[in-house]
Amino acid sequence: MQHPANLHSAGRPRDSAAVRRHQRPTALSLAMACMIVLLFVQLWLLVGAIEGVLGGEGAIAFPATLISGVCCLGTWWLWSLLRRRER
Repeated sequence: MQHPANLHSAGRPRDSAAVRRHQRPTALSLAMACMIVLLFVQLWLLVGAIEGVLGGEGAIAFPATLISGVCCLGTWWLWSLLRRRER
């Protein structure tokens, strides 16, 4: 035999609008934190690539550019994920 409060809550869908509205700030904060980390990694790679080229090590520029592109794609993916979630 179930308690009446459990009967009422058992019929409510887990993915209701209230649950999504409650989770939105948490998801937004997590995604923004990841985007900030990715942008700082891109900045670090840019500085490292410029120092390498100016220091005579031109071979560092290509790998840094590739990794920076991956960071850019990750940031774009997170942004598009957030935009889809808002709709």
